[in-house]
Amino acid sequence: MLRVYHCKISEGQLERAGSVTGFTFPRYDVGYGNDKLLLRFYGAFVNSRPVDVAYEIDLKEYAGNVIEVNITSSFDAYDEVVIRTLLDKSSPEAFVVSKSSGDNFPVALIAIPPDMGDVAMLLTRATKNITGITSTEIERDRPNPGLLCLHSDFAQEQYKAHRVKAKLIRRVDIYNSVSYLEAQVDVLTRAIINLAPKGFPLTNILAAADKNSVLTVKSEEAVLGQLLADKGRFRGRQERYYEEKAAAGIEDEPIEIPSPTLEELQAALCGAVEQYMDGKVGERGYDRIEKAIGYFNSTNEKFRAEAQ
Repeated sequence: MLRVYHCKISEGQLERAGSVTGFTFPRYDVGYGNDKLLLRFYGAFVNSRPVDVAYEIDLKEYAGNVIEVNITSSFDAYDEVVIRTLLDKSSPEAFVVSKSSGDNFPVALIAIPPDMGDVAMLLTRATKNITGITSTEIERDRPNPGLLCLHSDFAQEQYKAHRVKAKLIRRVDIYNSVSYLEAQVDVLTRAIINLAPKGFPLTNILAAADKNSVLTVKSEEAVLGQLLADKGRFRGRQERYYEEKAAAGIEDEPIEIPSPTLEELQAALCGAVEQYMDGKVGERGYDRIEKAIGYFNSTNEKFRAEAQ
């Protein structure tokens, strides 16, 4: 199901439009079916340039997201479509960076639930002409994501989750996070170098990294203090984040992990055992376990003892 909304044209907009020679309010033509949405935006004059853009949106591609549909200029005409995901909880950039629209000209906001059962679209340009589908007029003259949330439960849930996550991201000093993660990696690198057996692969790379380790400029006590302070501080903020999520009634979507089949378990176990046995006999100069046990009845006492 697709529900479409548009904002009522205000008296001020009508007055401004009347003062611009040749200005016409934009027209929308909307088609919907087979999980696809066809949106045509035309007839408006944007920066003295006429617009006529049609674009098909595959809703499956954007299921579980709130998106903004923009048209953007290409040399001398608005003829390209740019789709931007809003309220993106997977990208920290979405919480701390205010993206400039530049030449983007937003024409619609669309909330697409994961099951695509109740899609809501808010047309973002003042218009009096909508064809192809019935649109509900809203007594507002400034469309925005908050207005979409009033008419879409899914958009509202996304906004609430985004707001809670934004609080966590804004509380975090990314430089402290990078600093303690670097210290932790440097400590693990040195531990691997000290514990790795002779001939361990990638030793040269680890040794090169260790030359520029934070441990060469900080004492172990200083590194330990940094890890305890910065990582402990982040963990405390993360605990508050989960408390705020629970208080807001936000639940994480369950992640379905398919159970391995008996055949897959058997193959994985056999492979692990074979790899372990090949490694053990490799310590005695054999390529594979089969070659080693081939000497089980050998007349050579050394080979027979190793095979047994």
